[in-house]
Amino acid sequence: MRSYGLLLLTCICLLCACFPVHAAKPGFMKSASADLDGDGKKETISLVNDGKESNGHFTLKINALSVRGEYGMEAPEGFQLVKIDGSDKYTEVVVSLPGGSDWFQTQIYWYDGHAIHEMNGDDQLALFGIPSFPGNGCIYGNRWMGFWKSTDKYVLDKKTRTVKQVPQQFYYVSGLDEKPVVGKVLHTIPIYETREKKAVIANLRVGSKVLFLLCDNSVSDNNNWYLVKSESGLVGWIQEKAIQPNFEGLMWAG
Repeated sequence: MRSYGLLLLTCICLLCACFPVHAAKPGFMKSASADLDGDGKKETISLVNDGKESNGHFTLKINALSVRGEYGMEAPEGFQLVKIDGSDKYTEVVVSLPGGSDWFQTQIYWYDGHAIHEMNGDDQLALFGIPSFPGNGCIYGNRWMGFWKSTDKYVLDKKTRTVKQVPQQFYYVSGLDEKPVVGKVLHTIPIYETREKKAVIANLRVGSKVLFLLCDNSVSDNNNWYLVKSESGLVGWIQEKAIQPNFEGLMWAG
């Protein structure tokens, strides 16, 4: 009988190891203890999904305080503890809500010992993948831009303790896994010397391949300008509205 008991206990342990209960994804937690405000005392932190798993509602609890988030996406897998600025005393709580296709809404909170504060400010961190926190007061993340991904930088405003996006006029056009973005020409189309369309640099040949280099993201309504390099090595501008009907091989999504 004793051998059967030991065998049963071993099986239970193996099952628990293979199927952990309420486990978050690697790097995410549902509960933790950490000193968030630098007073030498650890806070108790927990994240609870509210209601249905698909509604994106959650409650973040720090000691006896709580704050509720409602973002209308999938429920968060958990939270991360990060040091946005390694030179200050605070540790921040980062909640990432998946929105499908590796797209996340990232919410950042800080605790001052008396209240929980949201740090996003006017900038909603709707990012492709999870942002990185190197600890120098900056946050780096990617956004999916239709057929390429941008690299965006956010900085911590130490006075307001909010994060703000650093604007860029030009964005490097990157594919998945940092691969170059290359399209094949379906119809002859001109590329221009400037974004004012005053002079044609070349007419792209059908069947040739074009490398997308930069995007001028200052124009809205799908009229952004792209700097491209032709197969013959010429560089010129093309407008976004002309890309989809005249190129193939681009990964359109979103």
